[in-house]
Amino acid sequence: MSWWKSAQKRENRRKRHWRKKFPHGDSGGRKVLRRGGPLHLFARWELIRRRLRRTRRLVLMLDFDGTLAPLRARRSQARLGSGVRRLLESFARRPNTAVYLISGRRLADLRRHARIAGARFLGLHGCESARGLPPPSRAYRMIRKLKRRLAPRLRNLRGIELEDKGLGLGLHYRLAAPHTAALARAALRQALRGFNGCLRVIDGKKVREVLPSENPGKGAAVTSLARGWTASTLAFYLGDDTSDEPAFRNLPEAVTVLVGRRRRTAARYRLRGPEEVREFLERLELEVG
Repeated sequence: MSWWKSAQKRENRRKRHWRKKFPHGDSGGRKVLRRGGPLHLFARWELIRRRLRRTRRLVLMLDFDGTLAPLRARRSQARLGSGVRRLLESFARRPNTAVYLISGRRLADLRRHARIAGARFLGLHGCESARGLPPPSRAYRMIRKLKRRLAPRLRNLRGIELEDKGLGLGLHYRLAAPHTAALARAALRQALRGFNGCLRVIDGKKVREVLPSENPGKGAAVTSLARGWTASTLAFYLGDDTSDEPAFRNLPEAVTVLVGRRRRTAARYRLRGPEEVREFLERLELEVG
């Protein structure tokens, strides 16, 4: 028996397991982590090719920073290569194909940096779309209150940036010394006291993001996108950060890909970085013609 037939049998057993465990395509927020780390996507490309042959609709969902664009010391320096942009615009023009960028950035900021014609954009971890933000709420007022409380405590910490996202805050410490970063994180913990569950914190790469608890994040965003998909839909989700884990968990039938260093994750496959993401898009373009 050839290696790919053996791999296909393992893949079918895994699919049956997921269908039985999550018949509605939702992990229910449970942690489903692969302790040994996910397989490299290219090592299972024959399986992807076979699935593509049965596909009538293709959906690409991708994070921006660290997935499509390399991480930079300053967020404003993030750049999407012209080759990646061309590939994604080519997919966006295809019939029965949808391209989504889902990011923690504000929507306008994401559009300005990505500039992908035909793509659809979701900012603030899926909370902000072309329809705008949800109406102001008590949690929104709590974000404003937290900023007023936290900003003075960070004023003299070198290399620390407090980003106001309107419906969230980002505490960035990529440019800070380790001791300074620790002081900033401690200041955030102290400032959050007394908010009684109105706000939640996402621990990302050199950033702590504070969002209203009512912002369900990327997991709910992809679940909403998946409504209306059929058995002939093949979806890919690529992301590099902890904020992408709920999306990985909520898409058990999709090709979920962790981008970056190997770690425990709910993603099924991995790629090493944005360069391999570009290679993936090039391979995919060849497959779909």
